[in-house]
Amino acid sequence: LKLQFLYLIDTHTTIMATHVDPSAGPPPLDIIIRARQGCQMLRLNANAGKFDQLPFKLPGSFESCEYDNAGNRFSICTRGQAQVFDAATGEQLLAVDGEKLLHSKISNKGKYVAMWSSPGLEGRPENLVVYNVETKEKVMSRHEPLWPCIDWSVDDKVTIINHPYKGALFYEDPTQEPTHVLPGKFSSVDVSVTSPPVVLAVQVPPVKERADKPTRLLLVRYPNIEKPILDEEIKADDVQVLWNKKGTAALVTAQLDQHSAGTSYYGETALFLYQAQTKKVIPIPTGKTAIHDAQWSNTGKEFVVIFGKMPNNEAHLHDEKGALVHKFEIGPKNTVHWHHRFFFLAGFGNLAGSVEVYDRERLNLSAPGKTTGVIGRFAMNSVTQYDFSPCGRYILCATCHPRMTTANKIVVYKHNGAKIAETPYQELYSAQWRPLPPKLFPPRDASPPPAGVSLVKSQEAPKKVFRAAGASSALASQIKAQLSVNKNATSATKYTSSANAVGKAFDWRNQEEKNENKEFKAVPGSAPEEPKKPKKPTVVGQSVSDDEEEPKKKERKPKAAVRVPQNEPMDFTKEKYPDVQKALSKAKKSVQACGKLRDIEPEQLKKDQHAKLANFENFKAEVAYLEKLNKAGTKSQ
Repeated sequence: LKLQFLYLIDTHTTIMATHVDPSAGPPPLDIIIRARQGCQMLRLNANAGKFDQLPFKLPGSFESCEYDNAGNRFSICTRGQAQVFDAATGEQLLAVDGEKLLHSKISNKGKYVAMWSSPGLEGRPENLVVYNVETKEKVMSRHEPLWPCIDWSVDDKVTIINHPYKGALFYEDPTQEPTHVLPGKFSSVDVSVTSPPVVLAVQVPPVKERADKPTRLLLVRYPNIEKPILDEEIKADDVQVLWNKKGTAALVTAQLDQHSAGTSYYGETALFLYQAQTKKVIPIPTGKTAIHDAQWSNTGKEFVVIFGKMPNNEAHLHDEKGALVHKFEIGPKNTVHWHHRFFFLAGFGNLAGSVEVYDRERLNLSAPGKTTGVIGRFAMNSVTQYDFSPCGRYILCATCHPRMTTANKIVVYKHNGAKIAETPYQELYSAQWRPLPPKLFPPRDASPPPAGVSLVKSQEAPKKVFRAAGASSALASQIKAQLSVNKNATSATKYTSSANAVGKAFDWRNQEEKNENKEFKAVPGSAPEEPKKPKKPTVVGQSVSDDEEEPKKKERKPKAAVRVPQNEPMDFTKEKYPDVQKALSKAKKSVQACGKLRDIEPEQLKKDQHAKLANFENFKAEVAYLEKLNKAGTKSQ
């Protein structure tokens, strides 16, 4: 197996060579696949409409597989080993053995790789290990109970660890002690993609203290972390942070488990825009409905937020200051994804999977609520992973395990909606494009839609109502006419202003009494019922006059209080109570029980409760008599 692996890597060096010279043309588009059979590399052949299998293929079960942000290296992790490869040549750069590894993460530039195992292993208290890929040396080994716990600045110069008890630790040299410490118990520490980094730490209080303590948002700029540029408190049970690529603003989604008005089972969400430079906190209006997605554009100057009640949601485009720029057409959508000038709005998850691809430069901002700028449409249900290709002209959609246990596959669509290639899998765990610099792909206009496909939405034909053969609409017309009569009759009283105070508030009980006095015409073809004798017959379609006297309400007389009869007084003798203290305790309990029964409506009492309550006065007299006996007996002793 080892010899075969070396042969595959050697073959891969000749096939996977990627040209980074822009003058040589755009580089190929590669996809790394993690499936049940192992990890493999595919190359998109758009002209032939298929995927070409590259020689790089590793059998086995892998826990993770990911690229660095630059696309130069990628790491894979099994339960017993973590490996780092060169993405262009397939050369193995690092292989580290571990015990029951669960996660691995490669830094933004691919300089470091971190491996994390379960903290409960005996004899391995230091479960987080970090290696330098270039020197192949261990640079950090420490105990971290939670994952994810490590991140890097965009240039890999600062390593940041979020410890649940010590706070955020900043390392300029991972082999030394931390250079800066931000104390606190932070649920998340989000790092911007800028140098020096801007860090937003979120401190969510424990569950028992959330009712009294708010969530704290702490914004600091490295290395001056002692002086926060923003310290804000909001009420939230969960917080998600998304930085723009310039590091000048962040979108913060606050989630409450319980809705303040109790109208939503899914709780309550709110969206805030935090600006690092102006130190402003701007709430984004979403109508107090669920927020499904919010994403920045690649320029970092605008973002799209999707919110509303399922299935038809709203999508708004805002600028970096939070101002509303454009409203998209309401429809079944819950996902937004950007790639420079292109972006798509889709309805994934429990929606049908419709996708609309937009060109930002073609978007007509003077036509809010209308569909403009659409360059392609397609539909694919059960999508769990999605992403634009590095060139922005293709969209990768994948159905992965365990979210979907059947019909696992990857499909690539062109931005104009044309289907390019598809490959099924028995069990697919992840699929990812290889990241490449945008400068390798020259800007191009959108391609026209496929032949025979129109981007203009066709108007839906009016839905036809089912009607049995030989039936007429007389009954429906009769009901609609009667409803219009009722509506006209109540509109003058229900919506009368308080200044005029001419009519009374609408009472549905009075309206029902009026409806009973209406004479309904028999429907042709049906057996007419005997009409009731109306006091004042009216014709269907005629409005009720305001001068008519409303039927008087029957005055309800208050019910007389039900009195529980009391039994005749009992005679008490000393011979009846051999144990006075025991009898006194029992009598006091009876008095207390009767006191509780007196607070209940008499109609709700049962027979035995009535009988017990009838002896209430006797129980009190018995308590007084027994207390006298008990007092006399105590004095005699």
